[in-house]
Amino acid sequence: MLEAWAMPDESYPRMSEDRAWITGYRYNYGGSELILGYPDDRLNRIWKPMTPSGLDPVEANFTSLYFTTVNEPPETAIVRAVESPYYTESILLPFTFNKMNRLDRIDIYFTEIQDITALRKFYLYVNGGLEATISPEYQNCTGYTINTPSFGPLNVALVPSYDSTLPPIVSAIEVYTASDFLVTAGTSKDDLDGLAVLINSFDQLKGWNGEPCLPSDTVWQWLGCSDISPPRVISINLSGYGLKGPLPDFNQMKALETLNLANNSLNGPIPDFLGMLPSLQLLDLRDNDFSGDIPQSIVDNNKLTYYIDGNQNLNLHKSKKKNLALIIGLAVGIPICMLIVIAVIMVIYFSKRKQPAISSQSQGQETEIEMGNKTQEENSSVAMVTPSDKIQHITFLSDGENVAVASNGIYANEHSLETASGEDISINGNGRITDYQPRLHDIDDEELRDLLRQHGSTGANVGT
Repeated sequence: MLEAWAMPDESYPRMSEDRAWITGYRYNYGGSELILGYPDDRLNRIWKPMTPSGLDPVEANFTSLYFTTVNEPPETAIVRAVESPYYTESILLPFTFNKMNRLDRIDIYFTEIQDITALRKFYLYVNGGLEATISPEYQNCTGYTINTPSFGPLNVALVPSYDSTLPPIVSAIEVYTASDFLVTAGTSKDDLDGLAVLINSFDQLKGWNGEPCLPSDTVWQWLGCSDISPPRVISINLSGYGLKGPLPDFNQMKALETLNLANNSLNGPIPDFLGMLPSLQLLDLRDNDFSGDIPQSIVDNNKLTYYIDGNQNLNLHKSKKKNLALIIGLAVGIPICMLIVIAVIMVIYFSKRKQPAISSQSQGQETEIEMGNKTQEENSSVAMVTPSDKIQHITFLSDGENVAVASNGIYANEHSLETASGEDISINGNGRITDYQPRLHDIDDEELRDLLRQHGSTGANVGT
């Protein structure tokens, strides 16, 4: 006959439910010949008495404990213990298994059996690694949990500290070995835990148990489940179920998309975690007794649509303020954006129209200075200036401005020009020379004769 006993939820923390944990050893150190079980252990665990070779059995001077651990080992197993014969000696506890490579779990328990002032202090090593520093407490049971990978034997050592005046001591130990990961096809454990919170919080949900999502044709009537494996709870519809009291925390239901709790008598503040459920899209809390402010996590969640009407004691100010801010933002922001777009379009349009005009004007204002055999631009005309060879040409621009250019690159306006030799030339708007007054230089007799000779005239004697 196989008998199963339910364990309290708080027992054996860190013992994951995705593996089977197989009991390897459970010892009551220093115990008598009797095996402990129910009723000494209310959970009906079997504790075998054990006094390892070289250790001394001891018994406490009390029969009950003030405090024990969440695993609730039987007091009868804790008030008896073994210790080293000398305060400088360690306690070595080896455990062997058939499977070499595995994951082990140790739950080890201690108490101080004497009400004394002497120091008992030692270190807990598992497979050579330091796990804890132990100082047992009088009439209190303290426990330590270690999950460790092992290859070969599992070795536990209690090593005294240098300042300890009492030897190491141990009352009881449990050693488990984990199986390989279990193949599960049921509803996600997170959702099972969240549903358990809801069921335990409301009398109206008592009696709902078993597999909530499988088979698919027997899904609980107030749930919706996904088709993936393992299935996830994606909707809860408890509208009108007569739920009373505060809403508990079931934040582990990360796949929840729809939550309908309308038309109940739920009270207290709206829990903040509702706005942080990553997949939640619809939240209906209408016609309840919620009070206080709407959590900011809900107000700021842009992916979430929520309904909270009919909660007379609920402060709706935050919700209204958010909606008002949104309306004002849209009313102001949309016209501004339209004006900016129109302005950009106009700037681009007029920039494209202005470019040809600017190009034409630039071409008309360009001054071309042609030297030697170069031709003039079509919008310019050239008038040669005589008699001085210091003036190469005059260019008339299309806008009517006249510029005379000398051979040394000096420019003049349409009224006058001074040549490189200092001669003054006046020029009208048609490019004609209207006034040219060459400067006369003083010459001597010899220079005058040479000048007359060049012009074929002998002239008279010239004197000063």
